[in-house]
Amino acid sequence: MNLGKLIFPKGLEKLVSLVVENGFLILPITTQNIISVSNLEFIHRDPLDRIIVSQAKDNNFQILTFDQNISKYPVNTVW
Repeated sequence: MNLGKLIFPKGLEKLVSLVVENGFLILPITTQNIISVSNLEFIHRDPLDRIIVSQAKDNNFQILTFDQNISKYPVNTVW
């Protein structure tokens, strides 16, 4: 099911290729991330955003976002 929030005019495969070509990493979801998600305060309803928060916490990464709910978590955000 597609909610229409993200549109990839050249296709998702092209986006993934560009990500890899430009040296970005696509992070796997680890068992530690799953444990971290279960320990997060329920601020954000979107489960994928909660995974992103857990990965940032587990790896000490910053999140580039304008999502106000993500910035309520104890992670570094930029925007």
